[in-house]
Amino acid sequence: MPILLAAIAASAALITVIGLAIGPHSREALFAVDRERSEVELNLSPGAQRTEVYDSNGKEIGILRYDIDRELITISQVPDDVLGTLLAVEDNKFWTHNGVDIRAISRAMIQNLTSGAITQGGSTITQQIVKLRIVGNESSLSRKIREAVLAARLEEEFSKEQILEFYLNEIYFGNGAYGLQAAAETYFGKDVDQLDVGDAALLAGLIRSPGIFDGFGDVEIVGKRRSMSLQSAEGAGIIDADEREEFEKRGLPDRNLSPQKVDETLRRDYFLDEVTEALLAHPALGESYQERFAKVYNGGLRVWTTFDPLLQRKMEQAVVDVLPEGTGDFEVAV
Repeated sequence: MPILLAAIAASAALITVIGLAIGPHSREALFAVDRERSEVELNLSPGAQRTEVYDSNGKEIGILRYDIDRELITISQVPDDVLGTLLAVEDNKFWTHNGVDIRAISRAMIQNLTSGAITQGGSTITQQIVKLRIVGNESSLSRKIREAVLAARLEEEFSKEQILEFYLNEIYFGNGAYGLQAAAETYFGKDVDQLDVGDAALLAGLIRSPGIFDGFGDVEIVGKRRSMSLQSAEGAGIIDADEREEFEKRGLPDRNLSPQKVDETLRRDYFLDEVTEALLAHPALGESYQERFAKVYNGGLRVWTTFDPLLQRKMEQAVVDVLPEGTGDFEVAV
């Protein structure tokens, strides 16, 4: 009982401080201290993105990326039930709060203090964005207050749709996949508009601890987190009990699954190498090699080439037709 009372008292104190901080009078004073920095950093600009290479018909033939895999999407591309599932798990009051969910903070703080461990976060999606882009993960009261203040500021400057779209493109899902589209490709080999509630439940379970599930190292934990997400979706009225049970029976994705959107029957590695070398040497992409490297691998470029898949197939077949059978030592150039 003493621990619970202390937790409630501490929670009330924190809520009072945050409430004053984001109130109509004190908020402007706090903003003034951080206005110059926050106005730049609260711009919802996209993070690093992969470069996509297309053939002469406009079909993707390869991607160039370094550490980060991200492809931007719009919120309209995400199925409603998928969006609802993610919100049910991460921030079920997203559409109604002003950036801070006081009740969630209180509930999380009491749970953490009584359990003796950090088991709940209480942060809204808006606060998560601020944490990712500005304040970091420092465990301090001042950081939490600043996070709340800037989250409220973010809600004033951007629409809910803009904030949610940025979040869906920014959040890390493990295995190098940043954003919902990259996660859909990495774990399910599909585009975001093909996801369903079962897929969304698994991905929602990766958001809080993406590193733990890299490569699906602990299948049991992944399955449990998916079940918890499905329960949240059921509680939000997105699915019923029968649908939840069906999704829970579904197997987990292949551990070795990686983004695969291109035709693997064509040999185009050499062509992509040539494209990459040409881009890295192009002065329009930067004065230094380092600048060009960053632009090519993390700049989100869209590169259209002269690669013709029909001619490529004919060329490869012509090579096969003229090579002697049973010899593996020939090197052929075209």
